[in-house]
Amino acid sequence: MGHAAVYTHADTGATEAVTILADEFIGAIDDTRRAVFVLPYGAVTPEPKRGDYFVLSGETDRWYLVNLRNSLSGDWELRCEGRLERL
Repeated sequence: MGHAAVYTHADTGATEAVTILADEFIGAIDDTRRAVFVLPYGAVTPEPKRGDYFVLSGETDRWYLVNLRNSLSGDWELRCEGRLERL
């Protein structure tokens, strides 16, 4: 089951509604949380890149994309850092 989110492209400020399919919390150091999310390939245009971020529906945390790769299923695997921010 996916999580609704608003994805923001850092270079243009353009936003898109997306569904994040999965997430895995890795840990937290110095108030920065780290997690891996899976985003369906083609869910955002242009393709995701470092510096982009998203906010899960009903939350205020911005998850910043720090690294990405294609997963075995062909989707995007997004390694993100989250910092609590009041929007």
